[in-house]
Amino acid sequence: SYHKKIIKKHIDYFLTPSDNLTQFVKTHFQKQGKTLPNPLLIEKHLTSNNEDKYILFIGRLVPEKGVLTLIKAFQNIAIKFPNEHLWIVGDGVQKEELENFTKNNNIANVSFLGNKNREELQEIYLNSKFSVVPSEYLESYGNVILESLSFGKTVITSDLVGIKDEIEENNVGLTYSYQNPKKIEDKMIELITNSSLKSELENNIPNYLATKTFQKHFEYLVSVYEDLLIKNR
Repeated sequence: SYHKKIIKKHIDYFLTPSDNLTQFVKTHFQKQGKTLPNPLLIEKHLTSNNEDKYILFIGRLVPEKGVLTLIKAFQNIAIKFPNEHLWIVGDGVQKEELENFTKNNNIANVSFLGNKNREELQEIYLNSKFSVVPSEYLESYGNVILESLSFGKTVITSDLVGIKDEIEENNVGLTYSYQNPKKIEDKMIELITNSSLKSELENNIPNYLATKTFQKHFEYLVSVYEDLLIKNR
């Protein structure tokens, strides 16, 4: 493809936001590079009060985001835990299909909220129990995850999200093998029924976010440039 030709011809060194993407580029293009994770792009809201009302998905409603898999997983959750709710925030080409699947299978307590502005999203994050990011294609990072964590909310994410390793290493969320409704269901049940686990994950969030500042991001970026300049003198 055009982009592959550009990379092979003009790129000597690269940076990506996640280890899995770094490994992908190294393997497919035989180029040298490093991982530079994204910084936190929004203000932290860890001390805000909240009501833990619902399980949350925020993102585009397209097949690769895995929302249908999430709804299938929630089908049993709604039966086993009838007080649980799933809020789906966003829009996209799959919205009608998702709404029809939910209706045709009589899945209770699933709400489609459409797109929301920044202020509305803050309230939605604050009052959620946790977020689910069920991506079914390789995502370079996962900024929605950082947003959820910035509000003190833990996450469940598939293993195709670039930030997966950071989540596991810092113990701030749960991960599962992608495209697997039973695995998502099991992880949701863990967080619904095990308040100690949920609290443990949430308590680890502040220390993790302290590593995601713009200052630390740019300090590392400068160090990469300095190393390259030394090597190429």
